[in-house]
Amino acid sequence: LQHVGCYSKKLNGTLLSHYINQIQANENSMHIIPLYSVLLGILIKSQPKKNSAIIFQHGNVAELLIGTKQNIFYANRFSAYDTSTDQIKQMWETIKKEINHVEVENRIQVKEIKYLTWINSQPIPEWVKDDYDIEEFEPEKVICQDKPYVLSFLKAVRSNSDASGITPFFDRLVFHSQSLIPALNVLMALAVIIMTAGYYWYHSSNAASSKTLAELRKKNIELQGEFKKDVSQKKYKKIFGFVKNLKAYQKTSSFKQVVYDISSAVSTAMELEVLKVDYKLNNITLEIFGRMNAPFKTSHAGYQNFKDFLTNEGYVVLESRFDTEINKSEFLIKLSKRVQ
Repeated sequence: LQHVGCYSKKLNGTLLSHYINQIQANENSMHIIPLYSVLLGILIKSQPKKNSAIIFQHGNVAELLIGTKQNIFYANRFSAYDTSTDQIKQMWETIKKEINHVEVENRIQVKEIKYLTWINSQPIPEWVKDDYDIEEFEPEKVICQDKPYVLSFLKAVRSNSDASGITPFFDRLVFHSQSLIPALNVLMALAVIIMTAGYYWYHSSNAASSKTLAELRKKNIELQGEFKKDVSQKKYKKIFGFVKNLKAYQKTSSFKQVVYDISSAVSTAMELEVLKVDYKLNNITLEIFGRMNAPFKTSHAGYQNFKDFLTNEGYVVLESRFDTEINKSEFLIKLSKRVQ
């Protein structure tokens, strides 16, 4: 391993498709980050001046990453048969031997170990602390199945770059937008409270006189008489129009469904840069601009599959442009989908 981006960016195609299918099939939005991307992010952010080892021990398994912020020398997983004291001790001895082997093979010296913990991690053996400088990440308290635990891995995940995940762009956008929902609910609740308070303040400061009450009663009687008459369509034309529009909007595909359709159509080489969605009374209009960093044959085939997929989903192509150079292409496509 000379460059660590290979683990998170060049996953096996079948495995990557499996995870992406899980993301899109789940009714809840989620963001998947490879484990070794988290370890790499810790190594890069800590910017060690000397060679370091990142170790994440959980259960009977330990993950090991050795390197600096510029180079990665080694990455591997170690397993014990169970979580007994003897087995975990043997696993640590194997890790130490492997670190020594990497030091000899690469002519380096590992000075420090950065240690991450999970709910079932065990303390670092004392003899390991004698040989290396140990940096344990700041832990936090969590509740799992009504039991309290102290661990540091979740904090490391949250500090990791969002770009290290394998979730497609639009699914990631939906995932992050959900974090805004509680704040919007609070704002709406505050707005309702302010409006209600304003309503009562207005009416308390403008108490109606007996004359006004009499006029209101008279007006109420007149309105009751009007409601007993036949409803005139001409008189309530705007209301009927509003109800008709509301029914049409109810049948319109949601923004999440539109994003899901586009995400399902995107090929591996595609990078979408601009998406415009315009909701009108009877149809949805889309405008998509993107690039493809691949040879012409691959790019054009991917673009055709993209168009065909959306066409099968009921979209009509209004405009299609595909410009290409030797190793990259650009495309602009406009589509519409009519509300049935």
